[in-house]
Amino acid sequence: MQVKKLDLNRYNNIVVFTGAGVSAPSGVPTFRGDDGYWNTVDVQKYMSADSFNKYPEESWEIINKLKTVIEAAKPNSIHDLLSRVGGTIITQNIDGFHQKAGSANVIEYHDNIHSVLCTECTFSQADYPGIICPECGSGLRPGVTLFNESPHFDSEYRAKRAMRGCDLFLVIGTSGKVTSLSTFLRAAQFENSYRIMINMDHNDYEQYFDESYTGPAQDILPVLLGVSG
Repeated sequence: MQVKKLDLNRYNNIVVFTGAGVSAPSGVPTFRGDDGYWNTVDVQKYMSADSFNKYPEESWEIINKLKTVIEAAKPNSIHDLLSRVGGTIITQNIDGFHQKAGSANVIEYHDNIHSVLCTECTFSQADYPGIICPECGSGLRPGVTLFNESPHFDSEYRAKRAMRGCDLFLVIGTSGKVTSLSTFLRAAQFENSYRIMINMDHNDYEQYFDESYTGPAQDILPVLLGVSG
């Protein structure tokens, strides 16, 4: 597989769309696929929109285990390289690693695992200790997008605005099983963006990209960008 060097200077509005495969080299598990994290969890029961009312302790135990993994990890070379690309990063990831690596314009499409929301009132706060709302006494839940939920309006609005005039659409580390990829791919096609995908495995979306590379992004991306990792 020969990777062609990309001339970033040719593009004025770059959008990078990242999935769990970007954080996998940091030790954060991917969520779907054969070895996905959600295969070990009854997601419909414990990770749906109403789980944190019905099963607060069990649901928070799952989230806190994942938070422990994320807090013990750190950004990897993919995050570092993408911080040099510029443009906008739309990420499905909830770990905050893009920001830690220095990327300035990041849209967390599924929010961040460190945010919490009240299930009843408007209370929200990052890293609040406890599972009971201090304002109304209702249960708290993580701010991330859960199963059977749509992304928060603000994240969706910002992401759709970022796609306007996009002339380079770079997709890295996503299986495409989450419908958001198809949404942004259609937007990229409408904008006539140049489209590049990097993923560990083949998927049905490859045919819609101008270039598609299969393998570790930490090996492919430095060659594509013409920089060292």
